[in-house]
Amino acid sequence: MVTLHDLAQACGCSITSVSRAIKDSNTISRALRAKVNQKAIELGYIPNGNAKSMRTGRANTIAVIMQDTMNPYYSIVARTVERYAAELKYNVIIFTTDYHTERELGAVYEALKKQVDGVLLFPLQVDSKSLDVLDSSGRPYVLVGRSFEDRAIDCVMPDDRQGVYLTTRHLLEKGHKRILMINSFKHISSTRLREEGFRAAMTEAKCLVRDGDVHYISTDKGVCARLVEDIFSREHDYTAVCCYNDLLAYEAYYHLRVMGYSIPDDIALTGVDDLHSYLTFPVRMTSAGYDIQGVLARSVDLLLGKIQGGRAEAPVDATRQDKLILFNQYLVVGETT
Repeated sequence: MVTLHDLAQACGCSITSVSRAIKDSNTISRALRAKVNQKAIELGYIPNGNAKSMRTGRANTIAVIMQDTMNPYYSIVARTVERYAAELKYNVIIFTTDYHTERELGAVYEALKKQVDGVLLFPLQVDSKSLDVLDSSGRPYVLVGRSFEDRAIDCVMPDDRQGVYLTTRHLLEKGHKRILMINSFKHISSTRLREEGFRAAMTEAKCLVRDGDVHYISTDKGVCARLVEDIFSREHDYTAVCCYNDLLAYEAYYHLRVMGYSIPDDIALTGVDDLHSYLTFPVRMTSAGYDIQGVLARSVDLLLGKIQGGRAEAPVDATRQDKLILFNQYLVVGETT
């Protein structure tokens, strides 16, 4: 394990200076603090909170590390976790990563520096460096929304395979056979699981999934619109689009309308998350919904159980497989199919 002495040597500073930099002391220049923090992340140095814990006990504070609070889904996450944690007398510190691995690792490091009692992590899944740091720290943590197949880690998430299976089957039952799937980043578990659901429904209906019927894109604004423009401005035989989530589906909806398509008469659309139940949108998307607030409450309960040394049982409407808690999804039929 990397020690404070190792970090000081790597930075070419005294142990006292490095210790003060780690604590963000104003007696240390901003440049040196940045240098020390960056080097600490590179070396995998874990701040030691034992002394503070012995003096003060638990801080009654948890960290939530998520991608982007401007994303409507994560704004729901932030509000729900803060409200639920407050009811349990816990404070919440929110860190955002803007979908960058380095920022996720930095957020984990900053959370540990602030001596939080535990961490809720919405992982990017580019690599497992953040998990390595959390494991080394000994601090309790729970993954939300995505799991790592090769790691036995507590995780709470919706049944992603089931959700897109339901939306795809709904499209098939409406008579659609040529369905485009707009998926997300290829490396994340939810992308793979949602594609599995799509392919399972198509296979059951004996409909071929051709090369080019599944596209992987980022959720950055404008990316989905450009894909829709590229595909639907030329000759095609698609009558429906199955999207990774509601945000992509709404972006596709608006751009198809601009292009002159009638929804659902010309093109039917589906998403996942049922955001319309939590936020106001001009049109109700046909979507796969699940108890988002239940997922978040269960995640907080699980984390606090780990912090306090106990573990609660899974709720009735969830199924548990080892350390994975899955919440069932259900079809919400809106105006787009």
